[in-house]
Amino acid sequence: MEKFGTYLKLLLWNKDIRAIDLAKAISMSPATLTKYFKQSSVPDRDTFGKILDYLHAFLDSEEEMRLLDLFIEEKSGFDMGLMENAIVVSDPLDRLILEELKKLKKSEKETLIKHLRQTNVRTRRTRDISYTA
Repeated sequence: MEKFGTYLKLLLWNKDIRAIDLAKAISMSPATLTKYFKQSSVPDRDTFGKILDYLHAFLDSEEEMRLLDLFIEEKSGFDMGLMENAIVVSDPLDRLILEELKKLKKSEKETLIKHLRQTNVRTRRTRDISYTA
């Protein structure tokens, strides 16, 4: 997993931004910025906001989002890459069904899909249920 400090250092290098200029612009010591680069520290929310504000003129939106994702990952321990595959389920019954499906073995899931196809059960989004493991 890529780390916030490493990515920040790489961005500065690729954009020809001196770390000391960033530190000076946001009233931070260069030593603190070095701690971020070495993964021994992560900025607090306010400091991160200042870093992002300063870099905004140099970064494209993809780079900004990547930096934000890595900051959130470092602060929370949650892998933002998993968000792309996340399914948000608001219906309690659907949530219960998904939780029960998670407990099944692969062979049991395949049997269930086969049974659903035989009984002609349809999903809300598509006409046919497809399963690939």
